[in-house]
Amino acid sequence: MDRARRALRSPGARRGRQLAASDTADKIDYDDLDRVAEFATAIARRIAALDQPPAFTKVEQKMDRGGRAGTRVFTGTVPDYSTDVKGLLLSGVTLA
Repeated sequence: MDRARRALRSPGARRGRQLAASDTADKIDYDDLDRVAEFATAIARRIAALDQPPAFTKVEQKMDRGGRAGTRVFTGTVPDYSTDVKGLLLSGVTLA
């Protein structure tokens, strides 16, 4: 498989994100893609070379009850993603 096709089979595509017509090989930053792949390879090799697997440390999630935790903001706007325009085109406004 050529380099462009491998790059288009991104983690986002594997998570269910559909590729759009605008997702073309010319938009891929191959230098950064290579840099990230080399970094991941170095990490995998270093872990594989260990005598013992890395120690797992469970981290408890702290629930912050104060502040804005759990708050959702609704602006009442209905975005229109069907056109290719600069900025955000609204197809409507709703009352909350």
